[in-house]
Amino acid sequence: MSRPKRKTVSLKLRTNSRIRSNSSAALSSRLLQAESTEGKCYVITFSPKHNLTLADMPASDILPVIDTWTKIYTAHLDPQSPLLTKAQNTTSESNGNLIEAPKHQYRYMQIFENKGAAMGCSNPHPHGQVWATTCLPEEPSIEMQRMQQYRKDHHDCHLLEDYAKLESEKGERTVFENESFWAGCPWWATWPFEIMVIAKTHKRALVDFNEQERVNLAEVLSEVTRRYDNLFETNFPYSKQR
Repeated sequence: MSRPKRKTVSLKLRTNSRIRSNSSAALSSRLLQAESTEGKCYVITFSPKHNLTLADMPASDILPVIDTWTKIYTAHLDPQSPLLTKAQNTTSESNGNLIEAPKHQYRYMQIFENKGAAMGCSNPHPHGQVWATTCLPEEPSIEMQRMQQYRKDHHDCHLLEDYAKLESEKGERTVFENESFWAGCPWWATWPFEIMVIAKTHKRALVDFNEQERVNLAEVLSEVTRRYDNLFETNFPYSKQR
């Protein structure tokens, strides 16, 4: 007996297989995307003495570290950025040959320090790092959106400025503050020991700090890191980000 329908069924199966293959390729193209990103990393030593950390340094010795952060940030600003004019007025010293002109326009810069082996620091010499990337990471992007929405919803008020004012007035979570900065445990803290440093007036970036504000920032960093060490009378490991 002949079976004329078998070839027809087989043809339909092959057709369905091609449809599934094309559909899978389309979904892969739509959902499974990977993009490359360019970046640059700087390592900044805090002191020529290997046995010192920020907690051991007076504010006057931390100030040059802040100045270096500001110079690196300035060197990577978009030529069209309104911050550049402000930066040129506040950073008068030349970068010399220490900072090469960037080859890419970076969208994000993270300035941080990982202190102690528990936080993944393999070099005992006190140092920090600066990472610049051509992409904007998800968490900072969301934070930016929330701050923009807050400003829109509350008549041009700035979220962090308002939060620093609130905490300074309440005093419940304050660890240290001076004329320019509030430092304390944020209301939404998730780490067992967590301190946030916020400028009391709205600042867009490092280049917005005047000379006295940079001095005050150095004082805050000295006070906060020293108090961490005094907590358990040891070199307290931490991850510090700006």
